[in-house]
Amino acid sequence: MLGVFIAAALGFGALIALKVIDLGGEPAKLPDDWQRGMNLTAFLPEAYSDPKAQEALRTAKDAGTDLVALTPTSYMANSTSSQIEADPAKTPSDQSVLAVAADAHSMGLQVAIKPHVDVVDGTFRGEIQPSDRAAWFESYGNLVDRYAALAQQANADVFVIGTELTTMTGSDGDTEAWRALIQRARSAFDGRITFAANWVQGAQTIDFWDDLDYVGIDAYMPLKTRNAQDPGVDALVAAWRPYVAAMKKLNEEWDKPVLFTELGYESRLGTAARMNQGSAQISQEAQANAYEAAFRALSPLPWFAGIWWWEWSAERIGIGPSDGGFNPEGKQAESVLKDWQKG
Repeated sequence: MLGVFIAAALGFGALIALKVIDLGGEPAKLPDDWQRGMNLTAFLPEAYSDPKAQEALRTAKDAGTDLVALTPTSYMANSTSSQIEADPAKTPSDQSVLAVAADAHSMGLQVAIKPHVDVVDGTFRGEIQPSDRAAWFESYGNLVDRYAALAQQANADVFVIGTELTTMTGSDGDTEAWRALIQRARSAFDGRITFAANWVQGAQTIDFWDDLDYVGIDAYMPLKTRNAQDPGVDALVAAWRPYVAAMKKLNEEWDKPVLFTELGYESRLGTAARMNQGSAQISQEAQANAYEAAFRALSPLPWFAGIWWWEWSAERIGIGPSDGGFNPEGKQAESVLKDWQKG
């Protein structure tokens, strides 16, 4: 009954921050070893070494973050290109990555190095089809060598050897190529290594999880509910069930903990269902509900290692209630993060 009176007085948005909406009546609590991660993004050469990045680290830590994943991006010209190259106008420099890693460590944060590959023509990285597959793996191997060595130099805790490269992981030949890349990375880097599969379905097609430390998933699967535009927390928790069952099978098959290397929601209606991305009405509540539901659905799972949320901007972009993007900073979702991650 107390929750009803508080709801009337404060409104639903405040309920999220207070966690009165927790049907169990217990304060939210994550396992001690849960990875409270955040993808710290930068798309300019020196953005990670700019004082703005230090501010981003401080605010991320204040939201309960204990690990930042750094995401230097290299580029392919088009979907059939076999070469991957840094863009001097966009790719964070190695020195800037080292600088922000040192700043993070000075604040008591762990660090992951998570290189990305984007395609200049807009093709999704999970759909590339290089014209010369062997040449692509040779080029990508150079990238792995570079960033595994950088991860070691940065005293990183985790190295992500690939992100969402679905079309490059499906065949037996691909599996052997990735096993060779993982061996090369381990020769340069002595921390934990994972791969960031695209969705649970992408993770199910990979056959080299036994060489890695986590089953890593970029978890943008749509949550199906009756009210897709504006579902409540309970409906969203229930919508996680089929994905939880599939992830449990992955854990049992490979005997590896499952880690979300990315999970994020726009602050817009329909975000949990992945509807009308970038165009729907701005809604802080929709984003906050999706965050709350993820914590509730996943925190009780003993084989689940944690979430690295997408995203927190080193360039201080997308902050505040008027923004409809993924960044939770300055929005109701940030209160959810603080409640769970610092509770």
